[in-house]
Amino acid sequence: MRKFLLTCFMLVLVLHAWAQDRTVSGTVTDDETGEALPGVNVLLKGTGTGITTNLDGNYKISVPSGGGTLVFTFIGMVKQEVPIGSRSVIDIQMATDVQQLSEVVVTGYGSQLKREITGSISSVKGDVIEDLPMQSFDRAIQGRVAGTQISAASGAPGGAMNIRIRGVGSINSSNDPLIIIDGVQVGTQGGGTTQGSSNPLNSINPNDIESIDILKDASASAIYGAQAANGVVIVTTKTGSRKGKTQVNLSVQEGVVQPFNLYEVLDARDFTTFQAEQQTNVGIDPATPGTGAFALFGNPEDPSSYEEYDWVDNMFQDARFRTYDLSMSGGDEKTQFYFGGSYNKQEGQVIMSDFERFTGRLNLNHQATDKLTVGAKLSLAHNKTFGTIANGNFVNGPWVASFGAIPTSPATDANGDYNLYPTNGLSHLFGYNILQGVNEEVRLGRTLQTVSSANATYQILPSLSATGFIGIDFSMNRDDQQRPSTIPVFAAAGGSILVNNRRTINVNTNYNLNYSKIFADVHRVKGIVGYEYKFEEREGANLGANSFANPFFRLPGDGQPTSVGGFYDEYKRLGVFGKVDYDFDDRYLASVTVRRDGHSRFGSESKYGTFYAGSLGWRLSDEVFLQDVSFVDDLKLKASYGVLGNAELRDPEDGLPANYVPLTNWGGATGQYLGGSTVTITQLGNDFVQWEQEEAINIGIDYSLLNNRLFGNIDFWRTNNRDLLFAVPFFQNAGVGNNSIFDNVGAVRNQGIDIEIGGIVVDQGGFRFDSRFNISFLQNEVIELVGGQDTIFDADTGVPELIVGEPSDFFYFAESAGVNPANGRQMFVNKDGNLSYTENFEDGYVAGSAIPTHFGGWSNTFSYKGLSLDVFFQYQYGNMAYNGDLYNLLGTGGVGNKRQDIMNRWQQPGDLTNYPQVTPNQTIAGVAQTSTNLVTDRFLSDASYIRLKTLTLSYDLPKSIMERVNMRQARVFVQGVNLLTWTEYDGIDPEVVANNNGTGESSFGAYPLGRQFSAGINIGL
Repeated sequence: MRKFLLTCFMLVLVLHAWAQDRTVSGTVTDDETGEALPGVNVLLKGTGTGITTNLDGNYKISVPSGGGTLVFTFIGMVKQEVPIGSRSVIDIQMATDVQQLSEVVVTGYGSQLKREITGSISSVKGDVIEDLPMQSFDRAIQGRVAGTQISAASGAPGGAMNIRIRGVGSINSSNDPLIIIDGVQVGTQGGGTTQGSSNPLNSINPNDIESIDILKDASASAIYGAQAANGVVIVTTKTGSRKGKTQVNLSVQEGVVQPFNLYEVLDARDFTTFQAEQQTNVGIDPATPGTGAFALFGNPEDPSSYEEYDWVDNMFQDARFRTYDLSMSGGDEKTQFYFGGSYNKQEGQVIMSDFERFTGRLNLNHQATDKLTVGAKLSLAHNKTFGTIANGNFVNGPWVASFGAIPTSPATDANGDYNLYPTNGLSHLFGYNILQGVNEEVRLGRTLQTVSSANATYQILPSLSATGFIGIDFSMNRDDQQRPSTIPVFAAAGGSILVNNRRTINVNTNYNLNYSKIFADVHRVKGIVGYEYKFEEREGANLGANSFANPFFRLPGDGQPTSVGGFYDEYKRLGVFGKVDYDFDDRYLASVTVRRDGHSRFGSESKYGTFYAGSLGWRLSDEVFLQDVSFVDDLKLKASYGVLGNAELRDPEDGLPANYVPLTNWGGATGQYLGGSTVTITQLGNDFVQWEQEEAINIGIDYSLLNNRLFGNIDFWRTNNRDLLFAVPFFQNAGVGNNSIFDNVGAVRNQGIDIEIGGIVVDQGGFRFDSRFNISFLQNEVIELVGGQDTIFDADTGVPELIVGEPSDFFYFAESAGVNPANGRQMFVNKDGNLSYTENFEDGYVAGSAIPTHFGGWSNTFSYKGLSLDVFFQYQYGNMAYNGDLYNLLGTGGVGNKRQDIMNRWQQPGDLTNYPQVTPNQTIAGVAQTSTNLVTDRFLSDASYIRLKTLTLSYDLPKSIMERVNMRQARVFVQGVNLLTWTEYDGIDPEVVANNNGTGESSFGAYPLGRQFSAGINIGL
């Protein structure tokens, strides 16, 4: 009996073991190509049992004898749930999920599906900006992302851009976001030239970009800690495919850039009339021989007395541009590749100026073993800029001098040789012939730059992997400024040359562990922990020389050395970070991030800081109470809170990186001690200076309705930026030249609403109309200043620089009251509300801010059977701008030319006008008619605008034709950029303004954007 019972017991154990050890195997392939899919998650539903397919797409998994259900998931593929039954082999073909692919978003050190995200992230796919005639991707995405204001700092070819994510949070430190290209944290100081406006992002060809993801709130950005307060922009370049067939793409585009809306200045007759009237108004006879206006400029009633010359027409041009792109991509299950090369050449609106770029890129990804994947993304770019002076009241800047040059003083004589300027012997523009200067001065900048990276990932367990990464942003710059002695103002010095060489190396490396596992089919846990190190080094040397024996000599060694100098600075940063994402039943989401950073920029007492964020999400659309609401496809509420850092400190004096603010600085002193040279303290250090911090909160909703035909999101957010860097007054008897010390005091608040909405308006009968609109509302306010003060005044002018309760960038002006019709004198409103002929500091008021209160964009695509029309508008509202150009062009005196509307000046009692009586020195009764103590709002105007940014008409040739000629695709297109602008701004371009609160001048000699027209073709093989 005992033997029988023992035998039965053993049989039960064997049967139980057989039931548990039953194995199901199979192969997972792509239903379109038939190729194996490695890395597919295979999960036994309702358990924690799971595995991933190997390199050949094969899998084996233990299942109970009763069967169950296998769940197959893979990013970019439709999820499948398959009953097992009694089968032991289950082969699966997975279909591409087009909607899911469009929702894959690159986040910090990885990627997520958009439906899993609880932070605020916006994405722009590469096909949106493909073939736009722009040198950098930041220019191409302008107006396409809510909460992100992008504006041109210059219209020069390859010119700089300003990016602001959710407002302006710092006063003396950088407001630029952290930009990451293929994992490389790009420096903002390298890759540019000093010989014209330049953009360090020009090294990246926009046609190589797969996607751009913008991280806006604390939850999305906190994993970058001390660099994330201004937001994060992540750029991912293209990779190959596993489909085996190599694809070749060629794009050719040519076009023209036209100056538009230039100032209309006086012709020779009106100019001579204006000059004669100036003298008449002060009792001088313009017919006086030698010194009268008729002798100096010409008699308006006698055209033979002057020679008319159009400086503007000779200075600006319709500029040609051309772009050629060639790329190849492909691969198989083990190796994928992408190769791209491009050439771009764009002339400037100013003669002689241009931008030229060559780029090359090679991206590789290789499955070395079943568990090891390696990759590299390599790029190289060479940029050459022939620049022009802009953004200032410079006499050798064409955007100032060409409008103000005397129209009766020709630049050249009958033989084409350059005249002395001006030809009447007066002093104007320091005797600088701007046409000769632009043609003969050399302002050349050259940059060689690489942004490259390498990575390796090892799959330790099905749910655990380790990744190592190293990236480098390296650039070498050479700037040449040559002023030959053939230009009269440089003849006395024998001409001059200045050569400046700079090198920037920026390296970041990180190592992390990634964990991802699903428990009981409803608990999804993802986590990452990592370590990161970054090092940036900048150095440069310059050499100046003059006294060249011949203007053809162009090397410093050919002249007499006049200067030699250089610089070197560096900083280091290291950090550790961790993030955990939790998802319960695809309905309840949570995320927590913590990072601790150490930085060499800060003092010994505050080198380290901790930054963190948390967020929650609730997908209402998966709740039972909404399952019967057919028009709701996806509906998610989300909220986040966190504290981020800003380590990009800037010296308030010059705006350069403040790598040594915490340290006591020493410099040379006058006098001697015991026969030797002396040194003194120039700046007291502060070991307690630390990061500026941003406290951020975000509440939002993501939605998709009507079978995904209507979609978008709304975010309500607020950021409080605190511990802002200021120079705080110190004891007057401290014994140092600068009686101030840097400290963390002051705070700024930004708050607003970001709205994105998109939809398929019509999709019927082959016709489709898609539309996307975004708008952001922004309020910026200073909420705390040094020592509890309400106002900080400029030490030199006494004008308020910052006021609690006002925006961080504002205009403080006297109010202009127009011209007294009785006597032609300029009037102002004083502090008591009365009219006055003079103004003082106490009469000023906050006249507006340069920060817009709302901005955004609206894109529309109409397509029908291969024909497509894309219309995109970009806009911003609520900001003011002071046009410094008008200080010269509408000044009521002097010998320079004026804008045409100066002819509406006051001439006799009863005239109603805003232009005072004209006099040689712009004074009436000894009082200046511009301003005496305080800038007035006379040249301040509303800089709001809406612009037809791009208009593209394209046609894709039918597939039937393509198949006959063995081509994959062919697309021809024509497009325009900056076609129409609606604005009340009293200047050339309301977008390109260089805000300077110290002078109150927004635009002075700025290089505006041009209007572009182009045509091109794309060919795919």
